[in-house]
Amino acid sequence: MKHASERELWVAVILQATQDGLKDKRARAWFRPTNSDFVEVCNLAGLDPEAVADRAVDAFNRSDKAEASGVRFEIARPQAPAPRQIIRHDHAGQSLTITEWSRLTGVREGTIRDRLKTGRPFSEAIDPKFRPKPRCFNGRPGRKPKLHTVNGVSKTLSEWCSEFDISYHSLVQRLKRGMTLEHALAHSHGSKRHNLLHTVDGVSKTYGQWADHLGISYDAFLKRLRDGGRTVAEAVAMGGPRRRTATTPAPGMGHNLPERSGTGVGSVVQETPNIEILK
Repeated sequence: MKHASERELWVAVILQATQDGLKDKRARAWFRPTNSDFVEVCNLAGLDPEAVADRAVDAFNRSDKAEASGVRFEIARPQAPAPRQIIRHDHAGQSLTITEWSRLTGVREGTIRDRLKTGRPFSEAIDPKFRPKPRCFNGRPGRKPKLHTVNGVSKTLSEWCSEFDISYHSLVQRLKRGMTLEHALAHSHGSKRHNLLHTVDGVSKTYGQWADHLGISYDAFLKRLRDGGRTVAEAVAMGGPRRRTATTPAPGMGHNLPERSGTGVGSVVQETPNIEILK
């Protein structure tokens, strides 16, 4: 944020340019939002370029009308801002400003202001020996742990590891490889992984239940997930088992094997297949 005196300087530049435009119509071309110099000055003054341009055009129009009527036209100068009230803080029988307290205690002004903003009493805000107590969560010092949500349940990574019998290191490594937390937990070797629900279109099922729903094996469902890193929704969208296309007999060979013939190993008496050479 720019200092107030600096903004006032650029506001004065805009006012002077407006005065110039009242006397010289050629100077009015400067007040255009397409003029990069005009836009930059407005930004330095903390003003909206389009609003400044509209007010300038209005002033120029009123000036032209006043000139045609023989009336003198002037822009009203903004009133000087009221002097800022000096805020003093009373402590230990002294009434000083924050700047003065900073010099007296050796604590930086910014530090004093930050402590006051966080609700610290003034005695702590100016105390050079003050050290904030470390924050504690679940009885342990440190920052608040990040929660990770799976199917509407939010836990820390450590809590997910404990529930699904997986080491923290293994889980983090899987997440770094691009796996979602849902997949990382489902691919763990713990017995509880089979109870993890996966929601697709508002329906929640375990991997095994989704496999049964599709009519495929559990291993086939896992293979769909592994191949190409598919999500559960993508694996479910593939539908049921893929049917193999019928193979065409090799050229030059024909057969009349009965449809229900066995393999010849441990089967009942079967008809002898007749193989004939095609010409």
